[in-house]
Amino acid sequence: LGSGVYVTSQCIGASSWFPCNDHPRDKATYSFRVTVQRPWTAAANGLLTEVLETGEARTFVFAARDPMASYLATLNVARFDVLELTGPRGLPMRIYHPPDASAKDLAAFRRQGEVLEFLEAVLGPYPFEAAGAVMQSEPAAGALECQTLPVYGRGANVELVLHELAHQWFGNSVSPDLWRDLWLSEAFASYTEWLWLENEHGVEAYDQKVRRTYAQLRQRRTSSPFDPGVDRAFGPPVYERGPFVVHGLRREVGDEVFFRILREWLETNANGNGSTAAFLAHASKCAGRDLTPFFEAWLFADVTPEVQELEGGG
Repeated sequence: LGSGVYVTSQCIGASSWFPCNDHPRDKATYSFRVTVQRPWTAAANGLLTEVLETGEARTFVFAARDPMASYLATLNVARFDVLELTGPRGLPMRIYHPPDASAKDLAAFRRQGEVLEFLEAVLGPYPFEAAGAVMQSEPAAGALECQTLPVYGRGANVELVLHELAHQWFGNSVSPDLWRDLWLSEAFASYTEWLWLENEHGVEAYDQKVRRTYAQLRQRRTSSPFDPGVDRAFGPPVYERGPFVVHGLRREVGDEVFFRILREWLETNANGNGSTAAFLAHASKCAGRDLTPFFEAWLFADVTPEVQELEGGG
């Protein structure tokens, strides 16, 4: 309690702190009214609409007005300072952080506006009313893309911030239909890191990433990212083979069709859910041909397919 209270609920943790049908398809809008004593501050999803003060007590009122899956709800209470920034088109960004956060701790978050501009160029307009962040007092493994307010451990870099912000499109606006479809969130968010690498350091750096990933996947015989099972839901099949599948789709259909597949998928399914079967049908429709053979080999096969042009690279 001394360092604060932080909530990350993926996959079924939300029902441990509020009553809900804890399933990604059961989306709702949310409001939060949280009363704390000074010097504590509360942070939750959506827009901060009001702060009511009564002596040493403060009530923070938040409105999350876009549909949200229960696992993306978050409530954080700590001795926060707030870095207020503005993103694309005046988007409010509130970065809640420990008072002793260093310039290095905050460096990646100061680039959020730049990151969002990059993601909008790739994926289309940011889907929500706010784009904040919570930094925990202590380092933590990974982060969670809580809608409009991802929660991070201390020490997040810009690639992690990019990944969680990409989830606002893939995973939050368009959530998995079932947990077996998690790759539609994680593979695409992870692939935006590859696109960022390509944008920041050029095609050669991207190609090296492809070759390294391919060599690792073939060596480890990494299994399919679709329906990986509970024990591997957050393992290499989803986070490593998953973005390689997305790369393969780009390679298969070309850039123009590939980026249209992404943007139209997000636009068509905004504020809803998407299944693997629906995505495959959508991709085939955009490509103007049946992509079943591609997905059978790259997505569903037990191991990563041999890609002749990548053999011998490393």
